[in-house]
Amino acid sequence: MKTSEWIGVLPKAFIILAFCNFIIGAILGGLMASLPQLWGTIGAIHGEINPYGWLTMMIYGMTYAVLSTSAGLKPPRPAMVWLHACVAEASVVVVVIAYLFHAFHLLQAGLILQALAPVLFLANILSAVYTARRTKSGLQASEQVAKNDETNTFPAELGFLRPAVMHKATDRVAQRGTDVALMIFILAAWWTSVALLFRAGVWTDAAFPQSATLLTYYGWIAGTVLSVALHLYPRFLNAPLVNAKSALIGQVLWGAALVFILIGSVWTSMIFTIGSRILGVAFVWHALCYLSTLHRRRPITDGSAVMPLQSVVAWYVSWGFALALGISLVLGVDPLSLAALHMLFLGWVTTLVYGVGYSLLPMFFGKISPDNRVITAQLTCSVAGAVLMVASLLWMNIAPAYGSTANQVVLGVGGTLAAGGALIFLLSWPLARNRL
Repeated sequence: MKTSEWIGVLPKAFIILAFCNFIIGAILGGLMASLPQLWGTIGAIHGEINPYGWLTMMIYGMTYAVLSTSAGLKPPRPAMVWLHACVAEASVVVVVIAYLFHAFHLLQAGLILQALAPVLFLANILSAVYTARRTKSGLQASEQVAKNDETNTFPAELGFLRPAVMHKATDRVAQRGTDVALMIFILAAWWTSVALLFRAGVWTDAAFPQSATLLTYYGWIAGTVLSVALHLYPRFLNAPLVNAKSALIGQVLWGAALVFILIGSVWTSMIFTIGSRILGVAFVWHALCYLSTLHRRRPITDGSAVMPLQSVVAWYVSWGFALALGISLVLGVDPLSLAALHMLFLGWVTTLVYGVGYSLLPMFFGKISPDNRVITAQLTCSVAGAVLMVASLLWMNIAPAYGSTANQVVLGVGGTLAAGGALIFLLSWPLARNRL
């Protein structure tokens, strides 16, 4: 398969599937926020689609695309990548069907597929690295990729994602973070699937190991996003983020928190609690690193990765949510509470996807970026919705029986706005005009 075919089809397949899943997850989230009585019916489905159908599929697709661009790495057997896409998406579909029909054995099958997907992902990455090393020289491979980029449909503007000496130190930290995050996901996914195999048809929330879920959310998804942000930030905003030492401190805090959480899950709740607090400190550290340097960004003069002002605002907002999440965890909020998870997924990660997406997706899909008024309206709906939902869910934690009617109204409005913002973002790309 030619480079143009590889970049033009396979990674995009993951991203398109992620978008389709996000549409469903956003609609379900909006329904749940507006009609809390549906939580028991569709809550588990929403909880499956968002981390695994939306964010994990997006991580898969962007990783394949960035590796092929930045390092000239692509798996030698495209069929294996198609298999990975099918297994990853099938796992979400099977688990959702299992929830709908309360089919325990189908759930077991879906979770096994969910555990196989990251293994296939790792195998494809390793095969790409092995193939690259068999070439006569890394320089020859890089020159060939550059040559292909000049003649295929892959946008040359994405060349700024390639390695650069000025980013080498932080890129090394980011690469280590993504590697560790993937190992954590494989551990957590197999932990969950094996644990369920021994439940013998008993369907309870206890069937899902809490620590495995925490490792998936805060080890795999949060760890990957932290690493990718470290890789993209200086390239997209042309700003000196932090030195490698500061980035490493944040990564060590994140890793230590996960170790404490893992040990605490099998030993004592006190160690688990300490791990949650350290995780909060890690989020605060990362958030302050970004928020304290965003104002130092410099204009990009080479025409690549030009960010609309709204995207810069999205970066500010996303790390504001990360800061709020960190403070909440330090103060004792349960990391698996609805308030914490919405700060994590809806406030931080999804807003960051919006910020990056408005710069990256026009080049990636060969589209003209949506009108600035559309971007402003979309981000306003999304951010306002996320703020209202998080505030409402935090209030439920503090005073669950006080002002419940008004609180449900706030939650419903927030969910509707967040879902509307997600739909505007997703539908704006198929409707956008192609670049000449």
